[in-house]
Amino acid sequence: MKRSVAILLMTCMLLASLPPRSVRADIAPPDFPSGANPVPEGESTQVRMLAETVTLELLTAASPYAPISPAMARTTAVFSMQNMGEAAETMWVRFPLTYWTYQGDPRIGDVEVRDLTVKVDGKPALTKRVMEPDPRNLDSEMPWAAFQVTFQPGKPVEISVSYQSDATGELSYAVFRYTLETGAGWKDTIGSVDMVVRLPYAANEQNIVFDGWTGFGEPTPGAVFNGNEAHWHFENIEPQFQDNFMVILLTPASWKVVLLERENTTKNPQDGEAWGRLGKDIKAVIFLRKGVRSDPGGLALYQEAVQAYEKSLSLLPNDSLWHFGYAELLWNQWFWNVHWTDPTDVSILVPALQHLQTALKIDPNNQRAKDLLDFTSYTVPEYVGRTESGEVDLLVLTATPEHFTLTPWPSETPVPTNTPIPS
Repeated sequence: MKRSVAILLMTCMLLASLPPRSVRADIAPPDFPSGANPVPEGESTQVRMLAETVTLELLTAASPYAPISPAMARTTAVFSMQNMGEAAETMWVRFPLTYWTYQGDPRIGDVEVRDLTVKVDGKPALTKRVMEPDPRNLDSEMPWAAFQVTFQPGKPVEISVSYQSDATGELSYAVFRYTLETGAGWKDTIGSVDMVVRLPYAANEQNIVFDGWTGFGEPTPGAVFNGNEAHWHFENIEPQFQDNFMVILLTPASWKVVLLERENTTKNPQDGEAWGRLGKDIKAVIFLRKGVRSDPGGLALYQEAVQAYEKSLSLLPNDSLWHFGYAELLWNQWFWNVHWTDPTDVSILVPALQHLQTALKIDPNNQRAKDLLDFTSYTVPEYVGRTESGEVDLLVLTATPEHFTLTPWPSETPVPTNTPIPS
């Protein structure tokens, strides 16, 4: 069962009376500021957030903090507010510019959102940068953008906030977060929440990742895809920490090479190199820090990579590197997604070792193939052994190895019986 990793999802101010919750998991790198619901001034208000629509648009341009930040996005949040009381309220509404108790990356220091613009009922609002106490650490301060709004009784007010932010991530993954829980500072529940993620190409479960093993926590489920967009919708929520939004995307740089090689193989179906590159590029986007994607989109990509390598090797049967590339794909799929659940299932391991063996027959100096073979012999010696002379012995290809079943630990203390002990 996949574990749930509690991650500090963003940069917003909780009311001082709210208790602190779990923070960033130790396996995730430092976060960049992303987005949050605005916070009202004071401890109580009669102003309710009737609805909000947050649109996060992934940009193709590189982040100014690359390669530390793998991507950046433009976020626009539109809030429909209404004073449910009988008296007008004028207040300073605040928006966080960075994380509370933010632990900046020492290579770049603390990072704030950029190009912040605020409008109230369609008119630009004057914002000021203020230093206010950090709700997670009252002994320190953090920067906020504050803007003044007057809420008349029964009159709707529209607030829009737009800004640019950078992603957390590594390898092929970009992670964006949006904190909803600060909406709990307004009166009653939030009537409705619509989260929209817009990509520069068709959005689907292959390039929007729903595998929690990426190391950043569990992404928000329930997306509905429509063209270049993914939508999430929530009704009447009193948001808490677990309601905060997180989306994991493949970076534009990594996904565009997959799209390019798909196009190349369509135009040139007899190009074995193009098929090999497609398998290699897909392999790159399904590899995790420790594992291989096992969500539905990841599994579909794995099958596509298998077919791409098969096609490549049917056209280039004597290419040592493509045999190695295919073996690496199969080995990682078996080791991470099969071995730990059923180590006796070698249906993927056998062809992995066969392609590895072929790669070394074609080119005995293929160092990457030799390194992978050494790793397999160290990891699963029951399948890949060593002879007395030190040569690798692919046992799984020649014999069925023995498997030992551990005796289960007793679940309860056995109850004594009156059966006499035999003499």
